[in-house]
Amino acid sequence: MPNANAAVPALLRRLEGNGLEITGLRVTQPSLDDVFLKYTGRRIREEAADQPIIMGW
Repeated sequence: MPNANAAVPALLRRLEGNGLEITGLRVTQPSLDDVFLKYTGRRIREEAADQPIIMGW
């Protein structure tokens, strides 16, 4: 969610108004690995992180 700080309070009020009890909530920033996974569909492998990228030109 692009602007969770503005949306979360209203969402919580609406859920509680409908009788749902919220017992926890966590808002985090995406990591570089999260962004990489979203755009490539793959995870960054730590064991390969220190190796050079070989391009097959």
